[in-house]
Amino acid sequence: MVLGSFLLIRQTVAESLSMLKLIKWMLVMYIPEILFVGGSEMFINKVTLYSGHLTEMKDFYEKTLGFEILADDNDAFSVQAGDSVLQFKKAPADTQPFYHFAFNIPPNHFNQAKKWAKDRVILHKEDGDDEVYFHFLDANAFYFSDPAGNVVELIARHSVFPDFKKKRESFSANSILNIGEINLTTRKVADAAAKLNQSGILVRDNEPLEPDGLNFMGEMTGGSFLLLGPPQRRWFFSNKYAEAHPVSVQVDGEKQIFLDEDTLKVETIK
Repeated sequence: MVLGSFLLIRQTVAESLSMLKLIKWMLVMYIPEILFVGGSEMFINKVTLYSGHLTEMKDFYEKTLGFEILADDNDAFSVQAGDSVLQFKKAPADTQPFYHFAFNIPPNHFNQAKKWAKDRVILHKEDGDDEVYFHFLDANAFYFSDPAGNVVELIARHSVFPDFKKKRESFSANSILNIGEINLTTRKVADAAAKLNQSGILVRDNEPLEPDGLNFMGEMTGGSFLLLGPPQRRWFFSNKYAEAHPVSVQVDGEKQIFLDEDTLKVETIK
């Protein structure tokens, strides 16, 4: 009697273990994302910034850099940045906002892009160099300023766009792929991160949040990040220190992120 019960229990346990192995195999084969808890790839559709130099900015982006103007009125203008849209709105008279943002460019066009930029602007330098290779991003980048003092970056992400071989005779603003980075500067970094987390936007590679540092919100494979950090951080390749200014970012065609100094909101686009 005892032996029979023991054999029955052993058989039941064995069957349960077999079932668990089967479930694990199915998860690995068919829905691997369940095994890796983290954020999803993010795409930046549109960024809205503010400027106290709207006329000069429009001339710079349209005539100096050659961006296509999508919309233009007395209080705002928008340019096409690859698959993204960059909009500048008129800032209140008593403010001079500036930001840091980056454009993703084809990796095999980095040298062409740098030559194109040097023909139009003065490149920033850091320790005597006018470009940098980021090992943790597997990317090359260079920087310059626009008339509003924005720190503009062009970055070639080799791991994100390894097979991008689209050929062009020369680089132009039309070669830009999309907006790859925009800063979200706030004194309440932890609060802002919590709201982004609730929308599925986490720190890159599930790294711990650094309230006093710069946090790359988004996944490496997507090539687009929200740079969340506090004021008074020096922007790389510049003498500018981060300030909190209003910004609006549309991501994934369904989320609208608003940041006004210390208040961040995420709304679903209907």
